[in-house]
Amino acid sequence: MGKGVRSDALRTALKTKAADVVALVHAETSTGVLNPVQQLAAIARDHGALTIVDAVTSFGGHPLDVGGWGIDACYSCTQKSLGGHAASRRSSSPARPREAREVPQLLLRSRPARGLLDPPQVHHTMSSTLVCAIDEALAIVEEEGLEARWARHERNHRALVASLSALGLSVLTARRRAALGR
Repeated sequence: MGKGVRSDALRTALKTKAADVVALVHAETSTGVLNPVQQLAAIARDHGALTIVDAVTSFGGHPLDVGGWGIDACYSCTQKSLGGHAASRRSSSPARPREAREVPQLLLRSRPARGLLDPPQVHHTMSSTLVCAIDEALAIVEEEGLEARWARHERNHRALVASLSALGLSVLTARRRAALGR
């Protein structure tokens, strides 16, 4: 807890035991961990594994390039970093769309995975006010600019950590970095 996935650890694990799918969490809300998903996805691809990325916390708050990073499937929502109402979103990489649909049957038995990788089985009409809310959240992102938004999230994170430190508290990731001398 409180530490990200190390690239060398993933590489070693995939050399030891092959995997069809590597599931990754980009940013973890409760601990503040931000995983190096771009590097990890490249390692998974080098070992023939598909990648599924949970970007629920990071979407809109951190750089995320599904196609450019070779992520096969990615899911997120709009209520965290994007600042909209709760709505889910999924995406798949144009680089390997066929393979992304050919996820092992064991994974497809999982109800959440079916919803992620297959077209939804249940359709509904979204409330027009919710569509307007998403539109406004995206307009705010566009006005601010993604890089400025990412920088603001980083500044706010650092301010929170400094405020907690002033109270004699620390976050798990800060304690971990301190223990490593970083």
